[in-house]
Amino acid sequence: MDTNKPLPILDAAQIRVLGALMEKAKTTPDYYPMTMNGLVSACNQKTSRKPVV
Repeated sequence: MDTNKPLPILDAAQIRVLGALMEKAKTTPDYYPMTMNGLVSACNQKTSRKPVV
């Protein structure tokens, strides 16, 4: 039985959200899980972000 499924292809906005969650979980674990406002702020951060969404 093969249960391997292909990984989904993420668009730029989805990658940004996933990246923000991963970064904040690593750098600020005391504040994780994040609030929606915190996640929006992380996703809208313009410095050190490529691509800027």
